[in-house]
Order: sequence, then structure tokens, then C-alpha cells
Amino acid sequence: MNPLPLKNIRRALVVAPHPDDETIGAFGLMRHLVRHGTNVRITVVTNGAASHNSKTWPAARLIARRRHETRHALARIGIPQTAITFLDFPDSGLQDMSPTGFRRLKQKLAQGQEPDLVVRPSILDFHADHRIVARACQDTWPSRVHQLTYLVWPDASQPDNPPRYRLPLKDSRLMKAAAIATYRSQTGLIEDDPEGFCMDRTLIQSLADPNEYFGIR
Repeated sequence: MNPLPLKNIRRALVVAPHPDDETIGAFGLMRHLVRHGTNVRITVVTNGAASHNSKTWPAARLIARRRHETRHALARIGIPQTAITFLDFPDSGLQDMSPTGFRRLKQKLAQGQEPDLVVRPSILDFHADHRIVARACQDTWPSRVHQLTYLVWPDASQPDNPPRYRLPLKDSRLMKAAAIATYRSQTGLIEDDPEGFCMDRTLIQSLADPNEYFGIR
């Protein structure tokens, strides 16, 4: 497996389909880039409101909470709130977007100075929102902008596609697990929706693998 091509990266953009995907997929990479002086920006595409159907946490409250959690997790590695953009597309609704909506997504992604590196979800991810965000990223940036992909939810129906790059987390591993756990809305805070999404301790530990892996699809 090859070392990550991270030389001469001045501006990096990490694209997350939902609030927490950036931390699950690329926490160690973001920390590495920040420590080496790279300007790191985060774009969160959807509002995260579909994780629960709760009376005590209606959509507006849940969206605000998930934004707070993202800011808090990324502050751990020195990424300021001003570097985080929330596009507020509907969670779990990207597959129903019209062609006009898809063009609007690409326009939103392209705003700002062009990055040297885009880190985005894999086209092979099980979650439809991840796949659509991946396709939008593929369409948005020209081939001269290098793209790395992370896989959050593997799709068992897809053929095996080994990652190309590996980043050992070392001392970032415990930090990553702690950062994932700060997403309390996704780790047990909401108690009146037994069918809602919840990452337990075992899942958090598996998501904080000793390495982060990246591909190019």
C-alpha cells in the first residue's frame, strides 16, 4: 500500500455527506494536514436531520445540535468554525434531487478558492447520500485537483476494492475515538427513538481503526 501523496498541499477541502462523516472518514488526515500548515476547509452537504424521528429532538433542534457537534469535534484539531460550511441539503434526500438540484450542489461545492486536494466519500459507499456526493465531487473539480476517497459504510454487494493509501494514526487514534464520541446525538443522547441511528462503543472503536485508508474512486 502506498504512502499518501501529501506534499505541497496548501489548501484541502474535506467533503462530508453528513455531520460526523468528516471525523469518521478523515480525522487523522485532517490533523496531519493542519499540523503541516495546510489550510483545511470542511463542507457538510446534508443537514443530518434524518438520523432520528424524535419528539424531543425535532428537526430544527437536531440540526443545530449536529452542527454544534461538528464544530466541537473539529476544534480538537484546530479547525475553526469559519472553515466549516453547512450546505443544508436534505438528509437521505439526495437520491431524489432533480438535475437542477444536482447542479446547485456542484455549484455550492465549487465555491471558494480551488483546493489542491479534495477528500470525499467513495462512490462505492453503501449510503446513497455518500455515493451522490462522491459523484458531485467527481463532476465538480477538474482532473488536476487530486481527490482522495474514504469509505464509511462498505457495501457488501460491491466487489472488493482495496484502498490505495494508508495513514497510520498513531497518537491520533485515541483522539479520533474521542472526537467521534462527541457526536452525542449519534451515540445515545436521543432516547425516545429506539429505531434512530446510534453508534455504540464497539462501533466507535471499529471506526477509530489504527489506520485510515483512502482510495481514488
